[in-house]
Amino acid sequence: MDIIEKIGAPFSHRLTSLFNFGYFVSETIASFFRNVRYGRRLLFRNAAFQVLFTAVDAVPIVTLLSIFIFSAIVKQVGTYVPQSGAGLFLGKMFVILIIRELAPIIISFVVIARSGTAIAAELSSMMVHEEISSLKVLGIDPLYFIVIPRVVGITVSILCLSMFFTVLTIVGGMLLANYYFAVPLHQFLEGVLDNMTPLDVLINILKSVLFGLTISGLCCYYGLSTKYSPTEIPQMTTKAVINSMICCFVFSAAITLVYY
Repeated sequence: MDIIEKIGAPFSHRLTSLFNFGYFVSETIASFFRNVRYGRRLLFRNAAFQVLFTAVDAVPIVTLLSIFIFSAIVKQVGTYVPQSGAGLFLGKMFVILIIRELAPIIISFVVIARSGTAIAAELSSMMVHEEISSLKVLGIDPLYFIVIPRVVGITVSILCLSMFFTVLTIVGGMLLANYYFAVPLHQFLEGVLDNMTPLDVLINILKSVLFGLTISGLCCYYGLSTKYSPTEIPQMTTKAVINSMICCFVFSAAITLVYY
């Protein structure tokens, strides 16, 4: 019986959490359709502020990461490719590594570290200080006023940052390969265009959108799951970060296995 309880209790807890998250998502969607006719301007304004904090303010760190990534790829891969047709091979490697895999997942981790933690901690603090209850008393729907703008802002931000990171990394890799290994620019670009398919771009977009919805949804859910104690704030923030990372890894692996 002890073994059954040890196995069953965590499983039951996770199942309950999954059900509660599903209910939270359904309520958020219902809140959007219920309020969008009257609060469209408020939604756009709050979402724009979230994009400013998540995407625009993250451009320097994303640029720095892009420089590290394309420098590492060119230096590591470039030393093992033949001189003849090196640009074609490097172009193919950048399509596989950057467009298909690394761009969405790296951007997602940046957003989790910067914005995901901030959202979870902010909403947890609002719950502890009963600011969410005050909004309800004033007749304001917290899901529409707080959650939906963050979901929209995070999703748009990850999509835009992923595209920015992808283009910057490919262009930087092309210039660096030309400088270090005298790889012709047109040959590198030809290698990228010959190996990049519409499906690769679609998968990049799909992963970015899915990661954005997942990260924002989980961070808002755990933030609003805080009860009354301030000690729950770091606990909920940690849960939001860990579960967001795990979900991004799982979704990325599942999409790659299905489509490639």
